[in-house]
Amino acid sequence: MRKLLFVALFLGILLSPALFLLLTAEEVPLVAETRAATPEDALRAKQLVLGFRKLTEQERGDRTFRFTEQDLNGAFVFASHAVPSVRARADVQPGGVAVDVAVRLPTGKWVNGTAEFTPAVEGIDLASLQIGQIGLPAGLVIPAAEQLLNMVLGDGLGTIAFNGVRNTRITGKTVTTEVVLTKADRKAIASRTKDTMRTVSGFSTAEDLRGYWLDMHEAATNGTLNPKGTFAQFLHFAVDRAANRATADTARYEMQTALYAIAILCGHPNLQFLIGNVVPQDLMRERSVCADATLAGRRDLRAHFAVSAGLQIASDAGFAFAVGEYKELLDANKGGSGFSFDDIAADRAGIEFAIFLKQSKPADWPTIIARLRQEQDMFPRIDDLPSTMPQSEFENRFGSVDSPAYRDMLAKIDARISRLPVFSLN
Repeated sequence: MRKLLFVALFLGILLSPALFLLLTAEEVPLVAETRAATPEDALRAKQLVLGFRKLTEQERGDRTFRFTEQDLNGAFVFASHAVPSVRARADVQPGGVAVDVAVRLPTGKWVNGTAEFTPAVEGIDLASLQIGQIGLPAGLVIPAAEQLLNMVLGDGLGTIAFNGVRNTRITGKTVTTEVVLTKADRKAIASRTKDTMRTVSGFSTAEDLRGYWLDMHEAATNGTLNPKGTFAQFLHFAVDRAANRATADTARYEMQTALYAIAILCGHPNLQFLIGNVVPQDLMRERSVCADATLAGRRDLRAHFAVSAGLQIASDAGFAFAVGEYKELLDANKGGSGFSFDDIAADRAGIEFAIFLKQSKPADWPTIIARLRQEQDMFPRIDDLPSTMPQSEFENRFGSVDSPAYRDMLAKIDARISRLPVFSLN
């Protein structure tokens, strides 16, 4: 009984933001400013995620998952680049893994935390946890978090998640663990998590997104939209449909739904899995009716614009741009198509369009929509931007994504975007 009361008290403190922040806020971040992301970081982050996913999908064979301190810190660099208010670093030692995290509050102060994990035969073994100057009882943190996830996700999925690995070992700077989480478990956890996040955030439902997706699919099938024409017509169609459906209470919701639906149709179908199954089952294997539509004569630029606009609607500009930049850094690696500022221009144009539309008044939407028929009114000039640069050329010319030369190029692109007619209501 005493233990249950302590767990309840502990959860109460964690779930009381005002008290928690008051007790833990500090002036200086525990983690120094994150270094610039590199093509190697992008590759490490990709391999880390895909490696774990692959192991959950195989039913037999070796299910050993290995990652290094460099892998973790490379992933943390991209996480921080996407969400600048969060910084993290990992230190792998023979006795365990220490993870430092610093989160910047709106007040400018920081909440700092350090968690130390040790090798375990079953599940995750948290040796210690400190938030600010407060040391929390490590033996109760994992059980409490597990039960909280069970309450939120249901069906014991919190327990399944926390017991998804076993036989964790450390050799030098490399962590080795056996993945026992199955594909069905991973999908169930992901599905419940998405449902919970969508409900809390008020984001569009899969059903409403499917409605816009089907409207565009039908329009391209019956000839209202030209499947091999400009992407601008698809964008015009979706945004105009949202404006016509909108009421005083639903305007923002309709517009975000239209933009995310076009991101799925004209950007990448996998974006639907952030929400749920949007594309009808009988059309899942069909090629998108938007697959041959172009922006500035290129299909890849259409995808960059659509995906970035959709991600911005679903999150924020920092995350949406970080995804695009991550893709370009991956391309800069050997075997990739190269780092391209014209792709970056499409990313930033999509982000800016989504922000502008979201912040503008519904009364101004007809003026904006009228300027979406011509590409030159909603997409900047890109013919003089450096493109398809391999890693060596990118580093020689621009150094990193935090260099003055790189930021100057972004400023040049942003200036062109800001002058586009679609962003002027005069």
